[in-house]
Amino acid sequence: MKKLFLVLLITAAVCVGCENTPKKKPVGKKPIETEKDKPKEKPAETTKPSNPKIAELIKKLGSDKYKTREQATKELDKMILNSKEWNNIIVQLKKALKEAKDPEIEFTLRYILKPYVKWGLTPVLLKKFPDIAGKLESKDFKVRRQIVIELGKSKRKDAIKPLIKLLEDKDKDIRRFAAEALGKISDKSVVELLIEALKDKESYVRYHAAKVLGKIGGKCAVEPLIAALKDENVFYSAAKALGKIGDKRAIGPLRKLWKEDRRKPIQFIAACALAKMGNDDAFEFLIKALKDKDKHTRMFVVLELGDIGDKRIVEPLIETLKDKDGDVRLDAAKALKKITAKDFEFDYKKWKSWYDKQKK
Repeated sequence: MKKLFLVLLITAAVCVGCENTPKKKPVGKKPIETEKDKPKEKPAETTKPSNPKIAELIKKLGSDKYKTREQATKELDKMILNSKEWNNIIVQLKKALKEAKDPEIEFTLRYILKPYVKWGLTPVLLKKFPDIAGKLESKDFKVRRQIVIELGKSKRKDAIKPLIKLLEDKDKDIRRFAAEALGKISDKSVVELLIEALKDKESYVRYHAAKVLGKIGGKCAVEPLIAALKDENVFYSAAKALGKIGDKRAIGPLRKLWKEDRRKPIQFIAACALAKMGNDDAFEFLIKALKDKDKHTRMFVVLELGDIGDKRIVEPLIETLKDKDGDVRLDAAKALKKITAKDFEFDYKKWKSWYDKQKK
């Protein structure tokens, strides 16, 4: 039990249905098909009339002369990067690729289109992050990790597509970093993909997908996160995410775990989520836990209360500065600083004096 609490403590510190039965087809005459019943055709990819200059450059890609092919490739690349209508150019090149009969033209068009088609990159991203396509495909894990982190830090909407594609990467760590990066961009359009990532085979990825959903998931993420409470590897981040979202649908499942689950860590995690949602009973339960016999329990609760940020915890945390264990006192000082934006370190008298003045 202590070991499990210690794992949760480290994690907290780092973070500081049935399908519808198909209907039987009626036997007998074939029903008359109405216009409403006919399947709708997908609209064709629209673009402006073909650019003659692009058509000419595409022809040059099949030239017998290497320099002619190289120059045409460079000009097409340059046109995409510098044109406001680069999407139309991409459409024209994709059409040419589909119709290409010359292997040389086909090969070069695939090369030109790869960053846009495979990774969903935009000219702006290609300019902002030199050799981004090469870095995304690098065999060096550190290179790939760094570009994913940079895309997240950029908070650019056009970074969403390449990051979404990385949620399906073979490397579980890259999938995890991609989920975290998407969380920094905080765009609602990625929610469905993160919900799908809750089913990933790697617990690492599921854990971070739940964590990100706590930031950007909103109401549509509540039911999937409630289902994730059954996943022992994801329970902690799923419960915290539900606490942050604050939807009432999560109260019942969390309260049941708090009151009925025999595993002490599970009880405390569920109580923390409920306290974050404003549940007074759970809050009082955590306050009492500050005097628990187990050091790791006290440390975990202190960190979680600091994350909840309720100012009612300030006085109990000040009293925790007198805890016999130095690690608990250290975490209490950190939590107090986080909640109050004051820093009196471990000095109980200074904290007490400051707090008494605040009450007056």
